[in-house]
Amino acid sequence: MKNKDYSYIIAGDVSLRDGIDMEVYKNENLVLEIFRDDMDKKRTLRIF
Repeated sequence: MKNKDYSYIIAGDVSLRDGIDMEVYKNENLVLEIFRDDMDKKRTLRIF
């Protein structure tokens, strides 16, 4: 998705972590990451 200055990526992660990841970018800089861990059944929110 592209919305003016923002874009996002949704991807599965099975190498170091097991789950799904959503990254939000503003002007190509990472500003937000939401990760759902399939093993621990927890969500992590990181704001940059």
